[in-house]
Amino acid sequence: MLDSALLVTVLCLFLGQKIWARAFSDAIPDSFWYVIPQASTDSGASVEPDERTRNTQKEKISRKLQMIIFWGSQSGRAEMLARRLAKRLHDRFNLHVLVADLSDYDHQNLVELQSTTPCGFIVSTYGDGDPPYNANSFMTTLQALEREGVTLKNLRYFIFGLGNSKYRMFNRVADQVDETLLKLGAIRYGSPGRGDDADGSMESSYLAWRPMPRKVHTGEPYQPLSGLSNRQNDSAIRPFDISKIYKMWEDAERVCLHVEIDLGSDRSVKYKTGDHIAIWPSNSNSQVDRLLSALHLNGDPQRSIFIRPVDGASTGKTTIPSHTTLDALLRYYLEIAGPVSPETIADLSHFISDESARQELQRLTADLAVFQSEITASFLTLVDVLHKVNPRGGWNLPLSFLLERLNTMQPQLYSIASSPTVHPEGISICLVTDGDHGIPTNYIHAHWAEKNPGMAYKPTHALDGPGQLLAGGKIFSQIQRSAFKLPFRASTPIIMVGAGTEVAPFRGFLEDRARHRELGQEIGKSLLFMGFRHPDVDVSYENDWKNWQRVLGTDLFQF
Repeated sequence: MLDSALLVTVLCLFLGQKIWARAFSDAIPDSFWYVIPQASTDSGASVEPDERTRNTQKEKISRKLQMIIFWGSQSGRAEMLARRLAKRLHDRFNLHVLVADLSDYDHQNLVELQSTTPCGFIVSTYGDGDPPYNANSFMTTLQALEREGVTLKNLRYFIFGLGNSKYRMFNRVADQVDETLLKLGAIRYGSPGRGDDADGSMESSYLAWRPMPRKVHTGEPYQPLSGLSNRQNDSAIRPFDISKIYKMWEDAERVCLHVEIDLGSDRSVKYKTGDHIAIWPSNSNSQVDRLLSALHLNGDPQRSIFIRPVDGASTGKTTIPSHTTLDALLRYYLEIAGPVSPETIADLSHFISDESARQELQRLTADLAVFQSEITASFLTLVDVLHKVNPRGGWNLPLSFLLERLNTMQPQLYSIASSPTVHPEGISICLVTDGDHGIPTNYIHAHWAEKNPGMAYKPTHALDGPGQLLAGGKIFSQIQRSAFKLPFRASTPIIMVGAGTEVAPFRGFLEDRARHRELGQEIGKSLLFMGFRHPDVDVSYENDWKNWQRVLGTDLFQF
């Protein structure tokens, strides 16, 4: 039995840690699985899981779980908070908590859960009050349970929502889940949390939350789940050709690129105006090599490694497979070039014997202002800090430290800047690169450099991909559906506001309207307000805007 106040204190400590190890319960994947993003359906797995992996009550019994924390996330922040919460509970109280993607389970089984197994729901609100994509089936199931008059009187739960108060439907999804569960007879512990990202206070909102029950029962370790979640209506993840890439403008710090991606001649992949394309990047060769050198990891980086949970410490599944290689782990699965936290830097002192290096680590983390000026403002990565603090090496950093402290590599979403009525066979995007910052954009920058041999700046990446699957200028991509659409009636007037590359979807909107105008359809008036730093330097697609103004006329389009 644990006291609520003690648990709340534990939750308020900022760890920022994640356990990224995952074990597969059945077959080892094929030799290239670890680097090919795996698409799946909203059911949560690329192959339909059996009943054991979909039934929360049976999972709870077989793995002797004490708590389940479900997450629904668009950007990954809700998942991060869920893992952080579960990790801290395990470390401090030996609680065995399952962290579960909402799309991985059939939620009709919630009725079978006993009151001794509380559930947490950490869910974000996306767009205009919409659930994140992996929560769609969960929301549908809740509505069905309500219509059928099902009771969840044995369910005990707590809930935290992530949203932005600048939007009209602030935290609507968490509110809907909470309201429906209460209607179904479930009992909520504490008050619902309402995280607000409007002024960057999401972390403080989370720390102020008081969700935990007064009593929690402890138990035995469990094995994490496997599988990857995805959205029902998205395309499969596959290699697509970059058919064209060129520079639109450049200033002293940034380069803006226009990229055209060929979807193939079979037309099996379709998109709609306003949709997104997700692109899976990789870390650069230099970042991978520098980290291998700093860690003194012996042996062939292409050798197979197996990642397994230790003593029940794993809190759920991740996008890192259990069977992979060291090179693939650092190149494709861990964000080794991302920002690092003060906690991570402070904990490096446990893995270096040099006293001067320890003192430097203490200096960097003792004062937040020093950390921000010397680490954050300089965009230093973990490997940068390792070399800065102790250029001679001598780090005895275990691989498990990287798995716990580094984020997993995530695909980057780009707004599609074209219309399928004009370009059904391909899509356009635009992006800005800024030198050493930004893993996804620098990955595209590397493709641009590959096509321009005379460039002085050449980020190095393994562009051919695993087993040459991306040879010839291909990238792993997926079309993702978006609720950001043109009005159903083309005659409806629209106002578009965007700064920099935010104008990308509006290019698709106007391309679409111009085509409908050419076909003789009635078109509503369109107003575009653009933001930029320097009107003579960084205006994107200026010639396109002028062309569509000629097609539509100044009475129908102004910018």
